[in-house]
Amino acid sequence: MVLLGIAGLLLLITSDRLRQHRLERHLKRVSAIEQVQLDIALSHLWIEEYLTGDLVEIPDIFDPIARAQVLVDELLGNEPPRAGRKVAPLTPLATSPQLLQANQLHQRLAELNRISHRRMDGHAAGRAVGSGSVTDVVYDGIFAGVLDSARQLEGLLQTEMVQFRHLSKRIFLIAVALWSTLIVSTAITLHRRELRRTRAEADLAESRRTVQRAQKMDAVGRMAGGLAHDLNNYLAAVRGHCELARMKLKNQDPASHKLDDAVRVIGKAAKLIERLLTFSYSEPAAPEVVNPNRAVYSVERIFRPTISETLHLETRLAPDLWNVKIDADGLQQALLNLLLNARDAMPDGGTVVMETRNLPQWRTTDGVSIAVIDPGTGIAPEIRDSLFEPFLTTKAHSGGFGLGLSMVSQIIEQAGGIIVVHSEVGQGSTFDIQLPRCSLPETVSPSEMKAIGVDLRGHERILLVDDNAEYRQSLEALLRGLGYRVTCAVDGLAALDACEASDFAFDLILADVVMPDLGGLELIERIRQRKPIQALLLSARGRLECESLGVNIDEDHFLHKLVSPLELAARMRALLEGDEEL
Repeated sequence: MVLLGIAGLLLLITSDRLRQHRLERHLKRVSAIEQVQLDIALSHLWIEEYLTGDLVEIPDIFDPIARAQVLVDELLGNEPPRAGRKVAPLTPLATSPQLLQANQLHQRLAELNRISHRRMDGHAAGRAVGSGSVTDVVYDGIFAGVLDSARQLEGLLQTEMVQFRHLSKRIFLIAVALWSTLIVSTAITLHRRELRRTRAEADLAESRRTVQRAQKMDAVGRMAGGLAHDLNNYLAAVRGHCELARMKLKNQDPASHKLDDAVRVIGKAAKLIERLLTFSYSEPAAPEVVNPNRAVYSVERIFRPTISETLHLETRLAPDLWNVKIDADGLQQALLNLLLNARDAMPDGGTVVMETRNLPQWRTTDGVSIAVIDPGTGIAPEIRDSLFEPFLTTKAHSGGFGLGLSMVSQIIEQAGGIIVVHSEVGQGSTFDIQLPRCSLPETVSPSEMKAIGVDLRGHERILLVDDNAEYRQSLEALLRGLGYRVTCAVDGLAALDACEASDFAFDLILADVVMPDLGGLELIERIRQRKPIQALLLSARGRLECESLGVNIDEDHFLHKLVSPLELAARMRALLEGDEEL
């Protein structure tokens, strides 16, 4: 009897391991088909972005299709094992319906690859292959066919996996019932393993969702980065024209004050673009030591003119409030966003409260609380848990995209803080921003450079290289207004031609970092092989993107395009007069 019990125990363990192994094979197959769908969706997204003119790498379009074809080939048994592969290959399909559907998916993937290349070739040749074209209609049909084949194959695999689970579970339970009197301890162990397997499946599902969110945010980040670069160029051009016009007016002229206001508005727009980069690429902000009460005062002045007669704003500020270290503009934006949400949650009016207080022994240090309290409609529990996720919005007809609270969360988290939300439907909401205390005194913002006693005019020859026509024309007019002799080039190759034509007779080069064919860094390096000319790099891109291109944005030979023309002129004079080394 003992031997029979031991044999039964071994049988149970062996059958469970076989069941687990087969279940893992099923899960890998299903996961592979889900990855195929995700890859072709990514390829579809990037080819459409590329054809509309956005900056997209060609491998981003075709690598996902290639990955999908490799996975389908493994399921068909056509893909030989690759040397050095760390992940075990997929087990080939066995049943006829699955093989038939996989073959159909393989053919349609090949068609998708061919039509994608045809669209790219047509786009390069100048043919109409964009949205609404005949090629686009054919492409969309093939894309839909690929998705349909993948979903049908996924359905067959899911059905097989469910049937196997049911069958294996029945066999397992019968075996346990027969040997339960002898191997109770073994049954408990197997039950624990079953629980661990269930948790692993849940973790796998959560990992899939995390990857999908990350890929979605990467797509948003790429688009936002491109938009921010273009907007910075245009804003810099507008600012240059305003500054040039301001230089030609007297301080008593009423138009001069309007131009000053326009320049200040451009500065605020630039801050908003920085916030967009912060959200999209985790662009590091410039933190300052601030007192939150000051931020509340500033936001209060902005918010009060926007509220109706039925809505009231009350502030309860701690007189001895501690300082915090955070991007000051970002904190004001976060508070303003929360106030606007509170206003929208109170259609019948009421009182919104902004309250600050110290938090002794908050977490592992002292902290500061800034709370926005409203007696509005409240937030449903099913929304509250995902409140700070991107693209979540409860204002279906507002025209918003649900990025506001995501950006608020990003701003606070970068400063080491958290947002605590208390809300019940019909009982209002409290958004409590909690930040670590900073013992340093408040940061004193440096005043703008003054031209008193400093002559910013000059007569030297300047080579201005930038592929953005609006910014190039604006900066050219400003420099000529300061007396400089300016030669413009639309890109790096044209700049080299201008240098050759003038025998490199330039005193200073102003060059954009990113340009077609030849970027600013390489351009300056090639020019200095012939003559050691001073150079100043300019860019409208964010910090992380510039650093990824090999530019040290903290050095004296780099400026952001949205700096004031006064600072640009002063930096130029310092280089021209030899105050800065090459």
